[in-house]
Amino acid sequence: MPDGRPVQVVFDRSAVAAFVKQSLAVGEMIAVLVDDDVDFGVPVTVLAEASLAASGADADMLNHLVRHVAFVPLGLSGERWTELAAVAERLESVEPAVVLHTAESLDAYVLTAVPGDYAGPDGARADRVIAIEK
Repeated sequence: MPDGRPVQVVFDRSAVAAFVKQSLAVGEMIAVLVDDDVDFGVPVTVLAEASLAASGADADMLNHLVRHVAFVPLGLSGERWTELAAVAERLESVEPAVVLHTAESLDAYVLTAVPGDYAGPDGARADRVIAIEK
């Protein structure tokens, strides 16, 4: 929250990939957040993963995303690793756990094209998930 505005939505890798491919739904979400005077964030681990897959126009779009006025890079504190481990155990995966834990710690929502990644073993989806409409 460098500008003092709250982070309302945390993008996962699928949301970043959708933005890079110029998804109208992700663009509209960013416009709503700007209108609401709130920010969106992306965990730095997700940005690193996205950069591995990005080249040419995709890399340009990724750079456009991180330069957006409402963008906030998000990291995890080392002291909170046990909380992350608990979320990873619940989701049975680390990558979505990083995103969900970050969102929960900010009282924010996750934007994703794969909402099933945020369901626990019982199939219950996290209540902080916004699915990207296709």
